Amino acid sequence: MTEQVSDGDKEKPNQGQSPSAFSSEGQVQENKAISSEGDPWNANGKSDKHINPIWVRQNLRRFWELLKRSEHTNVITAVSTFVIMLATCVTTWAVLSGSKQTNQIVTAAQNIQSALDTQNQQSQSALHETLRGNRRALRRNLAQSQEAMDASNAQSKAALDASIAASKLDQRAWVVVKGVDGIPQLDQPWELHIVFTNTGRTPAKDVRMSCNTENRQKLSDFLFKKAPLGNQPTLIVPNQEPFCTLTLTTPVTPKITQDILNRLTAKTLIVSVFGTATYDDIFGHRHWLTFCRIMHPDGKAWDDCEKGNDTGDGKPPN
Repeated sequence: MTEQVSDGDKEKPNQGQSPSAFSSEGQVQENKAISSEGDPWNANGKSDKHINPIWVRQNLRRFWELLKRSEHTNVITAVSTFVIMLATCVTTWAVLSGSKQTNQIVTAAQNIQSALDTQNQQSQSALHETLRGNRRALRRNLAQSQEAMDASNAQSKAALDASIAASKLDQRAWVVVKGVDGIPQLDQPWELHIVFTNTGRTPAKDVRMSCNTENRQKLSDFLFKKAPLGNQPTLIVPNQEPFCTLTLTTPVTPKITQDILNRLTAKTLIVSVFGTATYDDIFGHRHWLTFCRIMHPDGKAWDDCEKGNDTGDGKPPN
């Protein structure tokens, strides 16, 4: 591109130079200047690391002059409108894409939240079930432990009670009838002594006795009617031998006659002694015994009755 030269400039050539010389030399310098200005590199034609700023300003100025021309306005407006419409479309697409992505993100977040809620519910259900199972197992273990402890305590108590009972049984008083003293002798009063003794290791307390005698012709006639227990309690220590006395002779028959002896030998006269004794041991337990003896026909020994000899705890039988 060359710059236009005005007529005034043509009419005023440089002094000392001919017009043709000026024109030729000025044309060459101008071409060089324009050529240098149009080159993005430096005026020396050598490349530099940066674009020439003079060249950039000139081209921007020429582009702006071009845009200001009226014949280019419609084209520029149409291009600008198209660019704006294209930018609007791109923006709308970006917004719609972003909205779709946002909806997808929201949906994914909701799905994640739903999955987390489901997992949380499942975890809570599993935890509650585990806790219920643990509580049931704990209750079973406690019940089993309690049952085992109760059984052990019961066994220990039974063993202790048995040991205490055995100790009491070993230490308690035992009152028995040791024997009957007194045999019939001719022309002598007949007096019987029913001898008791305590074979235990501790005293018998509150001992009460009832001693009785009965004479019949045969065993089937005996009534064995007992007198009440004595009103005077006594104490029997171990190995002591107290006795109660029975007199078989009466004022009518104060002595034993030969007839009585003969009847005893012939078993037409049967003599029996029987009774009851009650007592307490040192542990406060009440005991009783019953006894029954029948004289042997020889008049020297006593035999046990078929019944009426027994012992027990508590109240005696009637």
